[in-house]
Amino acid sequence: MGRGRGYPQEPPGQFPWWGRTARHLRRYRQVAEVLVRHGLGALVGVLGLSPVLPRRLRARAATQQPVLAVHLRQALEELGPTFIKLGQVLSLRADLLPAEFVRELSLLQDRVPPGPFEQARRVVEQELGQPLDQLFARFDPVPLASASLGEVYAAELPGGQPVVVKVLRAGVEEQVATDLEILRQLAALARQRLPWLPADPVALVEEFARVLRREMDFRVEALHIQRFHRHFRGDSRLHIPRVYPERSTSRVLTMERLFGVKVSELDQLARMGVDRRRLARTGARLFLKMVMVDRFFHGDPHPGNILVEPTGRLGLLDFGMVGSLSSPVADGLVATFVAVARRDAAGAVRGMARMGIVPPDVDREALRRDFQELIDHHYNRPLAQVPLRELVEDALELVRRHRLVLPAELLLLARALVLLDGLGRLLDPSFNPLEVALPFAYRMWWRQWNPARRAGRWLEQAQEAWDLVSSLPARADRLLREWESGQLAVGWRWVDADRSLRQLQRAANRLALAVVVAALVVSAALVAAGTGPRWAGLPAVAAALWAAAVLGGLWLLWGIWRSGRV
Repeated sequence: MGRGRGYPQEPPGQFPWWGRTARHLRRYRQVAEVLVRHGLGALVGVLGLSPVLPRRLRARAATQQPVLAVHLRQALEELGPTFIKLGQVLSLRADLLPAEFVRELSLLQDRVPPGPFEQARRVVEQELGQPLDQLFARFDPVPLASASLGEVYAAELPGGQPVVVKVLRAGVEEQVATDLEILRQLAALARQRLPWLPADPVALVEEFARVLRREMDFRVEALHIQRFHRHFRGDSRLHIPRVYPERSTSRVLTMERLFGVKVSELDQLARMGVDRRRLARTGARLFLKMVMVDRFFHGDPHPGNILVEPTGRLGLLDFGMVGSLSSPVADGLVATFVAVARRDAAGAVRGMARMGIVPPDVDREALRRDFQELIDHHYNRPLAQVPLRELVEDALELVRRHRLVLPAELLLLARALVLLDGLGRLLDPSFNPLEVALPFAYRMWWRQWNPARRAGRWLEQAQEAWDLVSSLPARADRLLREWESGQLAVGWRWVDADRSLRQLQRAANRLALAVVVAALVVSAALVAAGTGPRWAGLPAVAAALWAAAVLGGLWLLWGIWRSGRV
């Protein structure tokens, strides 16, 4: 996302006014203490007033930090389905929001009471063009799940195959359109009145609108499922449900029903005789394959979306939220991970640059130092004792501090990794995802240096270079023709012109001041050695010149002082 206008330059949480208003320190302390007494410790942190608090109140202010986040979550829940979805999208923006807001918003649950079954029946029949009893041998009128955008029903096809049917709620498109219009207006008002926001609220609303449009088009989810099918064809560890295209549209999605136990139901897993330690590592390896090999991953792997079938195979549900990584991002991610494992902060920064998330104006040396500090801090502890959530939150704080630009896919990946870490530790308290990930990452890293793969890349680059060279004559000919016909306009822009002009003015002022000083020196010499008519005992001509130089110098100094450019 683009940076918001007027983004504060001081690092978050630091007191930015030392030196400028030290005389007001007592009043600042009073303001901070009053805010803490009234439960607004979060606002103290936002304003950067924490350092002026007495030590006894700093801990109290820290405990009040989540208050605003809790109220925001409660407000979104009260406002209804569209705003719950908005909170869920914002929970992915860990590059913009503090960790407590991300944690709180991630608790938002999209559960609403089911609508009348007749509405769902009408949607299915309108979309598929046949009566419900001809489309399905059985259709349970009580939904298995009910969310703000749709409901999921159990059914059977005429051949007896058990399926689930996902149906878009009737009237939801109109409601979403109204809510989005309101959100756009509010975002425009926020951009106008709150220029210090860390991101453009209008752009955030547009991103949210794109997410909603994708989620309301079930054809997109069907394509996701089919892609996962191709990636895991023949893999006995994971069961991806089959899609029935002839009974699916943009508002209805029919797919195979999976049966099993939720991965978080530990007692039932024990009765099934499932090896939970092995299950945790299998799930981690499957996800690593998605990220590092397929570069296409499930974006919401919470316990409700993962089943354990009686055979021990994992079943995956709900493919509305997925992430896709480009080759540069995936390769850079592997390089960064391997560099962190080797405690190589400089290599990690290079890997991040390969991903394209380090803007040109970032101080790379400062970024390297902060990354080295992060690595050293966590390497002093056994990896099994370091929750992945803590690592991710520390890394995202570094991202915010250096204004790095993270694509939405990496933020979604960070959230998915945190979910999987928590699930793995639930299954096996000794589970350490890094122990599973490191060998996998090293294999992928070496694969990047595989001569055949490198040769393929070199061929691609050679083809791109040849295409560029072969197009140069045509481009040059077009340029010359436009130049001759007068259609070619050449423009130039003076980068940082204001600063350059200020420097030129300052140099001119100093030069003028030096000339005046020299004139004074010469006048003084004339006064000392002058001859001719005298006035008050001094040579009259020299005295007049000296007085004029003094007056001119005072006038010039006054002008320079007023302009503030000496």
